[in-house]
Amino acid sequence: MQFKGTKNYIATEDLSLAVNAAAALERPLLIKGEPGTGKTLLAIEVADALGLELIEWHIKSTTKASQGLGILAHLLNAALKKVRSTGDLILATVTGGVITNVLAADQFLAIALPGRMFTVAFDERGLSRLNLSRSLEDSATLTSVLIPWNTCGAYMSATLGVMTLEYLPFAVFNYVCPLVAITLGYLVIAQKPAEPVAAI
Repeated sequence: MQFKGTKNYIATEDLSLAVNAAAALERPLLIKGEPGTGKTLLAIEVADALGLELIEWHIKSTTKASQGLGILAHLLNAALKKVRSTGDLILATVTGGVITNVLAADQFLAIALPGRMFTVAFDERGLSRLNLSRSLEDSATLTSVLIPWNTCGAYMSATLGVMTLEYLPFAVFNYVCPLVAITLGYLVIAQKPAEPVAAI
């Protein structure tokens, strides 16, 4: 589907060309302009026309990236509150890794942020932190190359000369592993218990 403007937004030919090129190349599009010139409206209309979900984060010159990570931390904490079983915890960890990959667009953050936030939950359930590490590897590490705007996805695409969505069908390992991790979590298979701490 090509963006040609909508009933609420009349796009020039050049703007339509830029939007469609960015969509086809799976690359971000930077729109600059004074307040009130329609940048946010353009994003809303493009997302609606292309059938995509729009995640809004209004930033200004004083906004820090850590504030965006605060949003992520809030989402991860909300997921942790719903954990009732080992399977729920593995599901929350895997989902947290994938969501952080999508929103933060960086594999390291997708490992580090959920890793720090979920450590206590694994300790409280008497599960080894190796389970946490494995769940993060199964999700954050393996799905990063499947997300076009993630640093890993962009690197793979540029290095291989193949668009992310073109190699996606062949990256079976990358999207099956998170599902296997979740299944094993609910079946409580291969969930190593924490080692007892020796008294000194």
